[in-house]
Amino acid sequence: MSKKSFLQNIWHMIIGGSASSGHKQISSAQAAVLQKKYLEAREDEAKILEYPPYVDVARQLFSDKKEIFRAAVFYLRRIAENENKYAEAIVTVMKQYAKTAERNAEDMAFLAEQIDAIEKNVHFFI
Repeated sequence: MSKKSFLQNIWHMIIGGSASSGHKQISSAQAAVLQKKYLEAREDEAKILEYPPYVDVARQLFSDKKEIFRAAVFYLRRIAENENKYAEAIVTVMKQYAKTAERNAEDMAFLAEQIDAIEKNVHFFI
């Protein structure tokens, strides 16, 4: 197999035709519009993805499974202890959850212990 046929085969797999099948060319104006749309989509995507890392963990508080809930509480505490800039927001989320949650007493006690530990170990209320 020669290099040319190998490249043609790869082109065919990716594009769905041969490299010399006469793909329709676009004008420079059309290319500029496509590029602009692509860049706008990337900017929007970046804005959507810019949220604190604890948010994904906090969503797990709502799990019905005890193990997932406890792991979420544990990791939220670890994040708060290691990243002081998120500590106050994490405690707020945990307290709001504690007010509205309908979990068993053991889980709620565990949550309260972790909130107290964060407040004692992390100095964010200055």
